[in-house]
Amino acid sequence: KRFYGNKSAQLKAKTAEPTVPFTDAEILSLLDAMPTDSKHPRDAQAAKQWKFAFQLMATYGLRPVEIHYLELRNKNEKQIPWCNWVKRTGGGSGKPRRLWAHHPEWERDWNLLERLENGEALPPMTNRGVAQRAMEYLKRMKIFQAMHSRGCTSKSFRHAYSYRCHDVYGLISEIVAKYMGHRVEVHNNSYSEWSDEEQLEKAAERGLRYREMTQEGG
Repeated sequence: KRFYGNKSAQLKAKTAEPTVPFTDAEILSLLDAMPTDSKHPRDAQAAKQWKFAFQLMATYGLRPVEIHYLELRNKNEKQIPWCNWVKRTGGGSGKPRRLWAHHPEWERDWNLLERLENGEALPPMTNRGVAQRAMEYLKRMKIFQAMHSRGCTSKSFRHAYSYRCHDVYGLISEIVAKYMGHRVEVHNNSYSEWSDEEQLEKAAERGLRYREMTQEGG
Protein backbone atom coordinates (compact mmCIF):
# COMPACT_ATOMS: atom_id res chain seq x y z
CA LYS A 1 0.00 0.00 0.00
CA ARG A 2 2.92 2.35 0.65
CA PHE A 3 3.93 2.10 -3.00
CA TYR A 4 0.68 1.40 -4.81
CA GLY A 5 -2.03 2.96 -2.63
CA ASN A 6 -5.55 1.62 -2.39
CA LYS A 7 -7.54 0.21 -5.29
CA SER A 8 -10.08 2.49 -6.89
CA ALA A 9 -13.74 1.47 -6.74
CA GLN A 10 -13.61 0.67 -10.45
CA LEU A 11 -10.57 -1.57 -10.08
CA LYS A 12 -12.08 -3.29 -7.05
CA ALA A 13 -15.19 -4.10 -9.04
CA LYS A 14 -13.15 -5.38 -11.97
CA THR A 15 -10.86 -7.61 -9.91
CA ALA A 16 -13.78 -8.90 -7.83
CA GLU A 17 -15.33 -10.49 -10.92
CA PRO A 18 -14.38 -14.18 -11.00
CA THR A 19 -12.71 -15.58 -14.09
CA VAL A 20 -14.94 -18.15 -15.77
CA PRO A 21 -13.36 -21.62 -15.91
CA PHE A 22 -13.15 -23.63 -19.09
CA THR A 23 -14.95 -26.95 -19.11
CA ASP A 24 -12.82 -29.98 -19.89
CA ALA A 25 -14.63 -30.31 -23.21
CA GLU A 26 -13.77 -26.71 -24.09
CA ILE A 27 -10.12 -27.27 -23.26
CA LEU A 28 -9.95 -30.32 -25.51
CA SER A 29 -11.77 -28.48 -28.30
CA LEU A 30 -9.35 -25.56 -28.07
CA LEU A 31 -6.34 -27.85 -28.22
CA ASP A 32 -7.74 -29.80 -31.17
CA ALA A 33 -8.41 -26.57 -33.07
CA MET A 34 -4.86 -25.26 -32.84
CA PRO A 35 -3.20 -25.14 -36.28
CA THR A 36 -0.15 -27.25 -35.48
CA ASP A 37 -0.14 -28.61 -39.04
CA SER A 38 -0.39 -25.21 -40.73
CA LYS A 39 1.38 -24.84 -44.07
CA HIS A 40 2.99 -21.67 -42.71
CA PRO A 41 6.01 -22.72 -40.60
CA ARG A 42 5.76 -19.77 -38.19
CA ASP A 43 2.06 -20.41 -37.56
CA ALA A 44 2.67 -24.12 -37.00
CA GLN A 45 5.58 -23.39 -34.63
CA ALA A 46 3.55 -20.90 -32.58
CA ALA A 47 0.61 -23.32 -32.40
CA LYS A 48 2.84 -26.14 -31.14
CA GLN A 49 4.41 -23.90 -28.49
CA TRP A 50 1.11 -22.50 -27.23
CA LYS A 51 -0.55 -25.92 -27.31
CA PHE A 52 2.20 -27.27 -25.04
CA ALA A 53 1.79 -24.24 -22.77
CA PHE A 54 -2.00 -24.65 -22.56
CA GLN A 55 -1.66 -28.37 -21.84
CA LEU A 56 0.68 -27.59 -18.93
CA MET A 57 -1.59 -24.83 -17.61
CA ALA A 58 -4.67 -27.04 -17.80
CA THR A 59 -3.10 -30.14 -16.25
CA TYR A 60 -1.26 -28.48 -13.36
CA GLY A 61 -3.34 -25.35 -12.74
CA LEU A 62 -0.49 -23.00 -13.61
CA ARG A 63 -0.49 -19.25 -13.82
CA PRO A 64 0.51 -18.31 -17.38
CA VAL A 65 3.90 -16.96 -16.26
CA GLU A 66 4.74 -20.23 -14.48
CA ILE A 67 5.25 -22.19 -17.70
CA HIS A 68 8.79 -20.75 -17.83
CA TYR A 69 9.73 -21.89 -14.32
CA LEU A 70 9.22 -25.65 -14.45
CA GLU A 71 11.66 -28.43 -13.66
CA LEU A 72 11.68 -32.15 -12.95
CA ARG A 73 13.03 -33.51 -9.68
CA ASN A 74 13.87 -37.14 -9.01
CA LYS A 75 12.03 -38.81 -6.13
CA ASN A 76 12.08 -42.55 -5.55
CA GLU A 77 13.25 -43.03 -9.14
CA LYS A 78 10.31 -41.03 -10.46
CA GLN A 79 10.39 -37.67 -12.20
CA ILE A 80 8.24 -35.17 -10.30
CA PRO A 81 7.25 -31.80 -11.83
CA TRP A 82 7.94 -28.66 -9.80
CA CYS A 83 7.30 -24.96 -10.32
CA ASN A 84 10.02 -22.60 -9.12
CA TRP A 85 8.20 -19.33 -9.74
CA VAL A 86 7.64 -17.43 -6.50
CA LYS A 87 4.83 -14.91 -6.22
CA ARG A 88 5.72 -11.89 -4.10
CA THR A 89 2.96 -9.80 -2.58
CA GLY A 90 2.54 -7.32 0.23
CA GLY A 91 1.56 -10.22 2.47
CA GLY A 92 4.81 -12.10 1.91
CA SER A 93 6.38 -14.46 -0.59
CA GLY A 94 5.36 -17.88 -1.80
CA LYS A 95 7.70 -20.79 -2.38
CA PRO A 96 8.42 -23.41 -5.04
CA ARG A 97 5.83 -26.16 -5.14
CA ARG A 98 5.36 -29.66 -6.43
CA LEU A 99 2.80 -29.93 -9.20
CA TRP A 100 -0.05 -32.44 -9.17
CA ALA A 101 -1.78 -33.51 -12.36
CA HIS A 102 -5.56 -33.37 -12.41
CA HIS A 103 -6.34 -35.21 -14.66
CA PRO A 104 -3.36 -37.58 -14.39
CA GLU A 105 -4.27 -39.11 -17.76
CA TRP A 106 -3.61 -35.76 -19.39
CA GLU A 107 -0.08 -35.80 -18.00
CA ARG A 108 0.36 -39.33 -19.33
CA ASP A 109 -1.45 -39.07 -22.67
CA TRP A 110 0.21 -35.76 -23.58
CA ASN A 111 3.66 -37.00 -22.45
CA LEU A 112 4.16 -33.83 -20.44
CA LEU A 113 7.00 -35.11 -18.26
CA GLU A 114 8.97 -36.45 -21.22
CA ARG A 115 8.47 -33.22 -23.14
CA LEU A 116 9.63 -31.13 -20.20
CA GLU A 117 12.68 -33.33 -19.78
CA ASN A 118 13.48 -32.98 -23.47
CA GLY A 119 13.19 -29.21 -23.28
CA GLU A 120 10.38 -28.87 -25.80
CA ALA A 121 9.94 -25.27 -26.90
CA LEU A 122 7.40 -23.02 -25.19
CA PRO A 123 6.35 -19.53 -26.28
CA PRO A 124 9.51 -17.42 -25.82
CA MET A 125 9.75 -14.91 -23.01
CA THR A 126 9.34 -11.28 -24.08
CA ASN A 127 8.82 -7.92 -22.40
CA ARG A 128 5.06 -8.56 -22.61
CA GLY A 129 3.46 -10.79 -20.02
CA VAL A 130 2.66 -14.41 -20.81
CA ALA A 131 -1.00 -13.96 -19.86
CA GLN A 132 -1.36 -11.03 -22.26
CA ARG A 133 0.30 -12.87 -25.12
CA ALA A 134 -1.75 -15.99 -24.43
CA MET A 135 -4.92 -13.92 -24.66
CA GLU A 136 -3.77 -12.36 -27.91
CA TYR A 137 -3.25 -15.84 -29.32
CA LEU A 138 -6.58 -17.20 -28.05
CA LYS A 139 -8.50 -14.23 -29.44
CA ARG A 140 -7.29 -15.14 -32.93
CA MET A 141 -9.01 -18.52 -32.62
CA LYS A 142 -12.60 -18.55 -33.83
CA ILE A 143 -13.53 -21.33 -31.40
CA PHE A 144 -12.52 -19.14 -28.45
CA GLN A 145 -14.90 -16.29 -29.28
CA ALA A 146 -17.97 -17.80 -27.63
CA MET A 147 -15.91 -18.79 -24.57
CA HIS A 148 -14.49 -15.29 -24.31
CA SER A 149 -17.94 -13.74 -24.54
CA ARG A 150 -18.98 -15.53 -21.36
CA GLY A 151 -15.86 -14.45 -19.46
CA CYS A 152 -13.07 -16.91 -20.25
CA THR A 153 -9.47 -15.66 -20.34
CA SER A 154 -6.01 -17.21 -20.43
CA LYS A 155 -6.40 -17.79 -16.67
CA SER A 156 -9.44 -19.97 -17.30
CA PHE A 157 -7.11 -22.98 -17.59
CA ARG A 158 -6.05 -22.40 -13.98
CA HIS A 159 -9.62 -21.78 -12.83
CA ALA A 160 -10.71 -24.96 -14.58
CA TYR A 161 -8.08 -26.87 -12.60
CA SER A 162 -9.48 -25.52 -9.34
CA TYR A 163 -13.05 -26.31 -10.33
CA ARG A 164 -12.00 -29.81 -11.42
CA CYS A 165 -10.16 -30.50 -8.17
CA HIS A 166 -13.28 -29.67 -6.17
CA ASP A 167 -16.02 -30.94 -8.49
CA VAL A 168 -14.44 -34.10 -9.92
CA TYR A 169 -11.96 -35.13 -7.24
CA GLY A 170 -13.78 -33.83 -4.15
CA LEU A 171 -10.70 -32.13 -2.69
CA ILE A 172 -10.94 -29.54 0.08
CA SER A 173 -9.79 -25.94 -0.26
CA GLU A 174 -6.74 -26.39 1.99
CA ILE A 175 -5.35 -29.08 -0.32
CA VAL A 176 -6.19 -27.37 -3.62
CA ALA A 177 -4.72 -24.08 -2.41
CA LYS A 178 -1.39 -25.84 -1.78
CA TYR A 179 -1.54 -27.46 -5.20
CA MET A 180 -2.04 -24.03 -6.76
CA GLY A 181 0.53 -22.15 -4.72
CA HIS A 182 -1.53 -19.63 -2.78
CA ARG A 183 -3.11 -19.13 0.63
CA VAL A 184 -6.46 -20.69 1.52
CA GLU A 185 -7.98 -17.22 1.99
CA VAL A 186 -6.93 -16.24 -1.52
CA HIS A 187 -8.25 -19.51 -2.88
CA ASN A 188 -11.65 -19.12 -1.26
CA ASN A 189 -11.96 -15.49 -2.36
CA SER A 190 -11.09 -16.41 -5.94
CA TYR A 191 -13.00 -19.64 -6.42
CA SER A 192 -15.91 -19.76 -3.96
CA GLU A 193 -18.10 -18.09 -6.60
CA TRP A 194 -18.43 -21.48 -8.28
CA SER A 195 -19.75 -23.28 -5.19
CA ASP A 196 -23.39 -23.19 -6.21
CA GLU A 197 -26.14 -25.36 -4.75
CA GLU A 198 -25.48 -28.18 -7.21
CA GLN A 199 -21.82 -28.34 -6.18
CA LEU A 200 -22.79 -28.31 -2.51
CA GLU A 201 -25.14 -31.23 -3.09
CA LYS A 202 -22.38 -33.18 -4.83
CA ALA A 203 -20.02 -32.45 -1.94
CA ALA A 204 -22.60 -33.72 0.54
CA GLU A 205 -23.01 -36.93 -1.45
CA ARG A 206 -19.25 -37.45 -1.55
CA GLY A 207 -19.11 -36.91 2.19
CA LEU A 208 -21.69 -39.62 2.78
CA ARG A 209 -19.86 -42.04 0.49
CA TYR A 210 -16.60 -41.30 2.30
CA ARG A 211 -18.23 -42.03 5.67
CA GLU A 212 -19.62 -45.30 4.34
CA MET A 213 -16.21 -46.37 3.03
CA THR A 214 -14.38 -45.54 6.26
CA GLN A 215 -17.00 -47.29 8.38
CA GLU A 216 -16.84 -50.37 6.18
CA GLY A 217 -13.09 -50.43 6.65
CA GLY A 218 -13.46 -50.83 10.37
